[in-house]
Amino acid sequence: MREGTDLPIGKSAAESGSPEGQVLLGNCFAHGVGVSEDKTEAAKWYLKAAEQGNAQGQCDLGGCYMLGECVPQDDAEAEKWCRQAAEQGYVPGWAGLGVCYLTSGLCGVSENFAEAVKWLSKAADQGDVAGQCGLGMCYLGGLGVSEDCTEAAKWFRKAAEQGNETGQYQLGNCYLGGSGVVEDATKAAKWYRKAAEQGFDEGQVALGNCYRYGIDIPEDHTEAVQWFRKAAEQGSADAQYLLGQCYLEGTGVPKDQEVGASWCRQAAEQGNTESMGTLSYLYDIGTGVPQDYTEATKWIRKAAEMGDVSAQCELGTRYFNGVGVPQDDAEALNWYRQAAEQGYANGQVALGIHYANGAGVPQDYAKAVEWYHKSAEQGNAIAQCQLGECYFNGWGTSEDKAKAVEFYYQAAEQGHPDAQRLLGECYYYGWGVPEDDTLAVEWLRKAKEQGIEEATQLLYEIEGG
Repeated sequence: MREGTDLPIGKSAAESGSPEGQVLLGNCFAHGVGVSEDKTEAAKWYLKAAEQGNAQGQCDLGGCYMLGECVPQDDAEAEKWCRQAAEQGYVPGWAGLGVCYLTSGLCGVSENFAEAVKWLSKAADQGDVAGQCGLGMCYLGGLGVSEDCTEAAKWFRKAAEQGNETGQYQLGNCYLGGSGVVEDATKAAKWYRKAAEQGFDEGQVALGNCYRYGIDIPEDHTEAVQWFRKAAEQGSADAQYLLGQCYLEGTGVPKDQEVGASWCRQAAEQGNTESMGTLSYLYDIGTGVPQDYTEATKWIRKAAEMGDVSAQCELGTRYFNGVGVPQDDAEALNWYRQAAEQGYANGQVALGIHYANGAGVPQDYAKAVEWYHKSAEQGNAIAQCQLGECYFNGWGTSEDKAKAVEFYYQAAEQGHPDAQRLLGECYYYGWGVPEDDTLAVEWLRKAKEQGIEEATQLLYEIEGG
């Protein structure tokens, strides 16, 4: 215990049963002021104060339960203690109770959003920064109120101008995206910096990205790495992933595949799906880690099971090809379907191909066409080409060579080599379009440049050998 007046008085008062002293001592343990940080000890003293009816102790204890700090995370206990503080008219208790309702709303109890807005508004109107930030989030997402980005930015600004790092970060987001304010990258970077310099990890990541991409400040990868590292060392999974990428690419730091893989692993172990995908890839190619297809599949499966659509599609491909798992068309179909039903274009075209080929499911060209359409509408070139073939041949739909040409053209314009060859053939033979040797040669040459042998052979015939 350090020498001084506040802490010894607080300790003595706390041990004598003073709830104010107990809160003071709890705060000292929570923040490591004059004593070694000890969250469990902090919760013990908050509880003592709370049980005596001290509103601040109740609110602080509710916060501990809300975040799972000092005590196991428990939404019901958080709401109980915040409510007791709120009912005493304690303004931070109003904000805490509002956040409890907001959390339960996000977990599916949508009727609680209105209660969240009620309590957050009470706190925000009294100048409470947590209430202001929470209310800003409600307006930003249309939770319990009509979506209103201008109103959201207003409340974030009120918190930011009081020095609240969350408000500063959110206001930076508003300026970066022009949400509720005039887009202004300079102001975005300014507010990110304020949050970052207070140690707010999301602000540090955002400022790092400003340096990484030169968003209204000179591009500086070394500076970006410094901010990513600050956040990563606080445990930010996003920062750990970004720092890992910097090491893997040698951006802002000397390239070091093992260090890069290590940071990606730390992020992946916290549930960051992008890192899981990167770690899977590193195991596939044996970079920074030993090559191990089984381990690669383990990580991509974790991401897939968390709902990551690209991981679901990749896992489907692993089952289709038998990489790291036994070959299984039905399992491939299962994972492609999960990605497809979330609107992922690559999953939709893969599912369509499975229906067209009868892989893991009875052959059904009509279903194939349905999924090709969904993917093609998102601009997927493979789906556009496949859909063109279905219309050309009348597979799962009425034969329509003119429509086939439309889809071949969409895919060919994106550089799809088979579509370029097929479009060239249509122009040469007059399938769905008037014959045009000039356009035929143009598209066939594009396909030939990408190694399509059939295009080379037809070009030889057209140009007379």
